[in-house]
Amino acid sequence: MVLAGVFLACAHVPRRAPEPMVGQAGCYEVRAGPWSPPDVPVAISLDRLPRRVALVVERESGEEAADPGWRLAALEPERDSAMRSIQDGAWWPLENGGIDLRLGDGFSGIFLRLRSSFGGFVGEAHTYQDVGDASWRAPAELERRTCSVEPRVIRRYRDRQP
Repeated sequence: MVLAGVFLACAHVPRRAPEPMVGQAGCYEVRAGPWSPPDVPVAISLDRLPRRVALVVERESGEEAADPGWRLAALEPERDSAMRSIQDGAWWPLENGGIDLRLGDGFSGIFLRLRSSFGGFVGEAHTYQDVGDASWRAPAELERRTCSVEPRVIRRYRDRQP
């Protein structure tokens, strides 16, 4: 009985699609909150979350990431932590038309699982880190916006030379 419950729970997790679907790439305003529990550190809830981001159709290479996805691009100047979240982040199209979005690197950041909605994507954001078990969750939304500037993919933070 327990095994059947585990199987059914896993069956509802959308699988990644091999390629982005028409209309997924583009420019978006990013929103998340309120966070639960409410004691989320400002460094996570505000500093790491960019105001705007572009999902671009440029694939990461397997040499750049353990779990290659599609690149993110900056649309405007952001706080240092938010810019790094974009630089080291990625997105993955899902077979149900939604997306997974990682704002951060392999060690810490904010992960969003979003489903398609009118005007963008909605779902949930949760924090992650490689040390400790603290995690915060919040409703999240990407609202489609007109790209007022050309999305600019920036070299990964870890690839920058001093």
